[in-house]
This record gives sequence, C-alpha cells and structure tokens, in this order.
Amino acid sequence: MTPEQETIAEQLIDRMKHNGGSTNWREFRDEQKIDGTQMMLVVKALKELNIMEAITSDSTMVRLTETVGWTFPGFEAQRHLIQTKKATDDERDKL
Repeated sequence: MTPEQETIAEQLIDRMKHNGGSTNWREFRDEQKIDGTQMMLVVKALKELNIMEAITSDSTMVRLTETVGWTFPGFEAQRHLIQTKKATDDERDKL
C-alpha cells in the first residue's frame, strides 16, 4: 500500500475500534471524501492481511478480526516490530 492508503487504513481501523469493532466502509469513504478506487484497494489489502473481514458477502459492513485486527499496532509500528525481530533472530543465529 502507498503511504496515503496506509493512513486511510489506519483511520478505518481506528474507527472500527471506537465503534465496537465494525463499520460501514462505504459510509467512511463518503464522510472522509476518499476516492472510490483508493478505498477499494485499502479494503482489499486489509482483508488480505486478515485485519478485517466482511460481515456478510453482500454488504459494505466490515469488522476487525479477532486474531489480527484488534491488536494491529499500525503499519509503521508493525514494520519496526518485524525489523527488530529480524535483527534479534540474526543476532541469535550468529551466536
């Protein structure tokens, strides 16, 4: 995702966390005046990352997943955690 899409995704995740874990992504898109293509890419990426899932297949209602969505720290924080883990693993392998 682009930095702009990551920002949109984090805002959508935050909205879901403050709304009991779910929201209508189309309403969010309209309220925030987000381009439809951008929003579709964000929704698709969050589903692929298992951060959110559709409540029903024919709806724009989505919810955070229990396994990743509720604990997702944000993209920058996640990259930092991955980098730190890799550095730790590399150091351990050298020993």
